[in-house]
Amino acid sequence: MKLEDAIAAHTEWKFKLRQFVDNTGEAKLQSAIVASDSACALGRWMHGDGKKLETVPEFREARAAHAEFHRCAGEVVRAVETNDRTHASSLLAASGAFERSSQLIGTCLVRLRKAIRG
Repeated sequence: MKLEDAIAAHTEWKFKLRQFVDNTGEAKLQSAIVASDSACALGRWMHGDGKKLETVPEFREARAAHAEFHRCAGEVVRAVETNDRTHASSLLAASGAFERSSQLIGTCLVRLRKAIRG
């Protein structure tokens, strides 16, 4: 697993979600899938081969942050599904839950990368 790729992929989520909220993108998102922390490549790794790192504190922190990131992303999609685009937009705002979780997963993945490399 290249953590650099995971960082980039999770950074792209903000743009994908913004387009989904604004109905300007091509993505057809479903909250149940987006909210799953095991549906993306990083999640499959964390729940699969990455489990060998469970004793590494940075891995545990990254896994928890990753789950929270997907929970927040799922909440954005769920708001759109219930036609509450105003709430969805507020979740994506600079002070919103998604932005905070996005920053946290990025930080945690950088720390994990450093811990793995020693």
